[in-house]
Amino acid sequence: MKTFSRAALPLLLASATLFGQSMSRDEAAVRGAYAAVELRTRIDSILASYHQSPLATDQKIKIELSDWHAGPISEVLATPISTLVTVPRGELVITSPESHSLNDHFLAMGVKVHWGPVNQRYGFNGYSMFDAPLREIWEGVLAATPEKFRYSAYSVSVSSQGKSRSYRAIAILREDGPPGFVDYILSPGDNLLGKDLVKDLVNLHNILPVRSTDLPVFGAFFEEITMFHRNCTLDASTQLCCDPTDDRCGVPHSAFLFVR
Repeated sequence: MKTFSRAALPLLLASATLFGQSMSRDEAAVRGAYAAVELRTRIDSILASYHQSPLATDQKIKIELSDWHAGPISEVLATPISTLVTVPRGELVITSPESHSLNDHFLAMGVKVHWGPVNQRYGFNGYSMFDAPLREIWEGVLAATPEKFRYSAYSVSVSSQGKSRSYRAIAILREDGPPGFVDYILSPGDNLLGKDLVKDLVNLHNILPVRSTDLPVFGAFFEEITMFHRNCTLDASTQLCCDPTDDRCGVPHSAFLFVR
């Protein structure tokens, strides 16, 4: 098992990259999925507030990842789920997609976030199911070729709307597809969040009208999420690029084809 520790930092923004330092594709895939949640909430905040002045770009959710352990999936297949991850108790982070348009033309999909009880997402009786080994919930996927799968276990700290929570989660990774997540608190593995994310952000950058009162904050938002450094690691699922220096993910500079 490979163990590595990184400072718990926000997943967005770009900064200087140290020569020769790199981030693994597995870590970028995990960080990219959680960064997609952050960015979708930012999109929702921007578009929901657009008709107010000044334009608000406060992110609705902040996610930090730390305390990583990685290895072949065979290392944890027999481990009880409740040992690997935090089971769903207390309040969970509930996300819901929100489509935004301007003059009847689709602009982007945002995500609204609120805290809710377990039964708002899950319908199960008792917690004995979480004493089962990991292989039971992934048996159908892993049965044929478990040697092709890897895992990354990590700690998550999430804060939103004045509340925060820390917990453990795990990602199941493979070469030919997006990662799967065993995260019962936030559940970042919704493919809708990552799908067309960069496209939506570029669309906003190029199409959304900007009032003079909005320009400084709106421009700062895109500057904040743009990755200028070549050494960032691209996540194939979200197309976000993750900087190994500060572990943050954003949109590659080359994606913005037009400049205001």
